Amino acid sequence: MNPEPICGSGPESANESVNVPASEPDSIEMMQHDSLKLGNMVDANDEYDTTLFPYYADNVIKARLPTAVQIEEHIAKTTDRHRLYGSHFRTDEQLMISFRGGWRMGPYVIKVGDTAAIFQEAENLLYLERNSTVRVQKLYAAFQGEGLERLPPKGALPKWQMYYYMVMEGLHGFETMEQLSFEISYGRPFHLQKKFCELFGEQLRKLRSIRPNDPNHYGRINGRKYMSAAPLFHTYCTVPGPRGHEDYSQYGPFNYEELIERFVQVALRINDSRLGSPMTPEKVREMSQECEMFAAKFLEVAYSQDKVPVLTHLHVHHANTVAKVIRDKITGALIDIEEVLLINWEHMAWMPSWYEPGDMLTRMGYVPSSDYGGLRDSAFYRALNTMGHVNMAFVPFSADFMEDFELRCHVCRGIAG
Repeated sequence: MNPEPICGSGPESANESVNVPASEPDSIEMMQHDSLKLGNMVDANDEYDTTLFPYYADNVIKARLPTAVQIEEHIAKTTDRHRLYGSHFRTDEQLMISFRGGWRMGPYVIKVGDTAAIFQEAENLLYLERNSTVRVQKLYAAFQGEGLERLPPKGALPKWQMYYYMVMEGLHGFETMEQLSFEISYGRPFHLQKKFCELFGEQLRKLRSIRPNDPNHYGRINGRKYMSAAPLFHTYCTVPGPRGHEDYSQYGPFNYEELIERFVQVALRINDSRLGSPMTPEKVREMSQECEMFAAKFLEVAYSQDKVPVLTHLHVHHANTVAKVIRDKITGALIDIEEVLLINWEHMAWMPSWYEPGDMLTRMGYVPSSDYGGLRDSAFYRALNTMGHVNMAFVPFSADFMEDFELRCHVCRGIAG
């Protein structure tokens, strides 16, 4: 029930047999290296505070919460078309909402996964609930239980396996930015567009104002390494090239200088493989010099405030932003917006203050000229004025980095498909 991998055929392909030509002895070493990377990726997604779980919120009657068995029965009633692997589906009040890997179940949204990444998101929600005024979904429970294998191999009977479950506030009456974009874009009605953007920017400001315990720590909360997340900490899109032996399984934690070096390594790999084949030695040297120049600038030009980590959502975009709306009961017309919040917090981590604005620029700010003045466009640019310190000199690099990664993934999908 995890999201589909960014590109390639997914982790199950690691179990397939691979023939290694005798004329390519380095291929065995490369395969062993890639296997180690995948193992470390799983380890990164298994790090969490074990003392928190199983978790049940205070003042909640446990007997009223759905059990693993009830959740499995509910999921079994849905069909493949009701499964939610991405954030591209419209809200269905009976079954699901735009939550990655989520199902609606009565007053709740349920998330299920076969890795502890579910517990990591639960840990993030609890951290924000206890250490900030950021508005997040109420977490009611997080626990483990057995369920039938979701996608068994073709021709095989599903096996019982351990799953991770998270029971959250259902957010009834909320709609995504994507759903609202046509209705309150282009300044019509202006007061609702303005209110949405202000509430959106306020949530980002509250998130980024949380003070880090360690001003030199770049990683997850509580001093942990990053979890697997594209593009800095992801392995599925790796295409072997001349530099195929870097340790891309190393997920930190880092200090600022080490994180910039990570940017350089990944940028080189992206440019190396975006065309589906290794670069020439001359191109390698050219790209290496360019990336090293960028790294030097990030270290020389950065002010001390630029090097202080800020808490970062890492996937702020129109499908992960929801608003509680009031509509006319007869006409359905939009009357007011009460609150705006972000969902899908699994990748939250400490990052440089300039990283998320660049990521948002790629996901929300780069729009066709016909969309200028739209809700996504307005929300991004207004948020820049309210989200706190941002060194705009670095934002274009972060945006280009993400844009190159997205292009590379499209190329990888084409090669794999």
